[in-house]
Amino acid sequence: MKRRIVGVTVLALGASAALMSCGPKKDSSSPQGRGRVEDEFNRCIEEEKYGSAKGCWTSFLERYGDVASTAEVTLAKEHIERAGAPAAAGSASANDAVAQAAKRADSGLVRLDDNAGGASAAAAGGGFPPQTVGWKDCYQGFQFTGDSQRDVAELGRRCGAPCGMIEFSNIQSDQQAESDNVDVYSVNLRADRCYRFLAVGGSGIEDLDSAIADADGNILMRDVYKDPVPILGPEEPFCPPSEGHYKFVISVAKGAGTFSFQVWQGPKR
Repeated sequence: MKRRIVGVTVLALGASAALMSCGPKKDSSSPQGRGRVEDEFNRCIEEEKYGSAKGCWTSFLERYGDVASTAEVTLAKEHIERAGAPAAAGSASANDAVAQAAKRADSGLVRLDDNAGGASAAAAGGGFPPQTVGWKDCYQGFQFTGDSQRDVAELGRRCGAPCGMIEFSNIQSDQQAESDNVDVYSVNLRADRCYRFLAVGGSGIEDLDSAIADADGNILMRDVYKDPVPILGPEEPFCPPSEGHYKFVISVAKGAGTFSFQVWQGPKR
């Protein structure tokens, strides 16, 4: 078996942020509201199978802490405390290409600038578009075709402007197989923005993984579904805990072929 090598690129998004949810607290009084709490709780449980899910648990408490059950809140706090303890040397799984890639140093990287104009484009257009569809609702009914560029463009059409966001990057594409390079993009995040990373694998990719990590390689949000369409975040956009440097990791877990991704940004609400 060939050893995976990590490839790294820079994706520049701007500067600054604080750990707050990108939306209002959820009402769990209805079955639908309770279902959202359980979905997010289970997502954090699943994410921990791959390592620390501190970012997921912190976000869970921020968004659902006042409506989740006492047991869920207690467990979330315990997981955050455990995640804060020093990790044992070599604790990252040698078989976890995403976790290994996130730990890579990002010095000397190629820079990818904001082709969409970011804040200036929003200012010139009078601000961001109004949000007309829910974060999770926007991709319901999406049909995977196997054409990664076409598919990620369709996701952007559904989950970009309708979710109150503007393009940060153009559509980016690369090729990768299970044993090939893991792509890592270095990202500078702003305080007044939340971000959504949309990615789609081509017809030869059965499982495409993605993750967002801090500058030290600690994973803050990770795709846990075994499919070729990772969306970060799946239920709300990623709002970074502080201004600075982050990493976006894309790894083909099963299969080989072309993948495409695009980054969108919107105001922190």
